[in-house]
Amino acid sequence: MKGSTEPRLYTAPLRKLTKETSLGYMCIAYTEMVLGETLYPWQKWALIHALEISGDLQSSWMFRFRTVLFMIARQNGKTKLSYIIASFFMNVLEVPSIFGTSLSLDKAEEVWEAVIAAQEKNPELVKRIERVARTNGNKRLILKNGASYKVGAPTRRAGRGDSNDLVLLDEVREQRDFEVLSAAAASTNAKPNGLIVCFSNAGDPDSIVLRQIRSQAVEKITGKKANDFGGDVDADALALFEWSAPDKAETDDLEALAQANPALGYGKLTERALMSNRETFPENKFRSECMCQQVETILPEP
Repeated sequence: MKGSTEPRLYTAPLRKLTKETSLGYMCIAYTEMVLGETLYPWQKWALIHALEISGDLQSSWMFRFRTVLFMIARQNGKTKLSYIIASFFMNVLEVPSIFGTSLSLDKAEEVWEAVIAAQEKNPELVKRIERVARTNGNKRLILKNGASYKVGAPTRRAGRGDSNDLVLLDEVREQRDFEVLSAAAASTNAKPNGLIVCFSNAGDPDSIVLRQIRSQAVEKITGKKANDFGGDVDADALALFEWSAPDKAETDDLEALAQANPALGYGKLTERALMSNRETFPENKFRSECMCQQVETILPEP
């Protein structure tokens, strides 16, 4: 069984995506030829669609989206995708400032350290490093071109005081209020081409931020009122790319699991591992973690 490359729910492109209409192709080439990394099919699909542009690369262009939300079951390669995007923005697009956070500072540092490791491993990229600051509260990778990648704890001060071109927010399901998102996202306001990239698997009733962003995006995709939050947003500002099992799918439905686990059969993620989780997890946890389905209770079932 192979995982599904195309997500079950996604914001459709405005035009055919080619090397002229998406920077995703450039990012894939950079990943393979410079970083020496192999991407899963879903990761290539994700880069091509998330980095869609409006305008013309030969003259004037902008990213189509301001906010991108990736939703996918756990252990499918979100961290790798995050570090590739950060490295591409620093070395190819040469943006001045990147900020990243996650459910904890050490989790944000995992992506940051992956970018540093890739930079130091490549003979050409390592020459671009100005310095690496590992001081608590001021952890930065700074390149000679002035590009800076900083990580911070998920607090109301996240990203404040900076003007960021790219903001990476991981584990959005754990944000119980809008303090982190509003602080970090507002740091891109003065950047006409600023981009906020969010990563998460499905949430629970307390995942306020995730549920609102997802509901707004689903309204634009389906044209129907969402169940919980929703609201009027610019269709060209917000994108959702969600690999998830259909709502009524049974937990032993392998095709449904393949929709939520696009790395299945391509790397180390196996059917056996998923079925083992099915036997040991409470059903609501299995649906959330492995099927990327919104659950309506965080309490174990009787």
